[in-house]
Amino acid sequence: MATNTTKQVAAGKKVSDKELQSQVEAAAGKLGKDPLVEVAIPKALKPKIGETLPLGVNGAFIVLPVDGTKHKVPKTFADLLQDYLSNLTM
Repeated sequence: MATNTTKQVAAGKKVSDKELQSQVEAAAGKLGKDPLVEVAIPKALKPKIGETLPLGVNGAFIVLPVDGTKHKVPKTFADLLQDYLSNLTM
């Protein structure tokens, strides 16, 4: 089992739109008929969050880039992201 260091987690892994789309489709399959909602994580949060933000719900995972681009994700993930961002301290 690999161990991630703080530096590795902060550096993150670039996620392509194609990879994110396949993650969203897999998550949607696990979450049923959850509607898709458009979300974006502002670039200004990159120093606080890192390059990417992984989100998981009931065994379904997606990794969102912290670059300000908009992506459609299941509403359950959008709600989780909103909760996370509203509790983030600067």
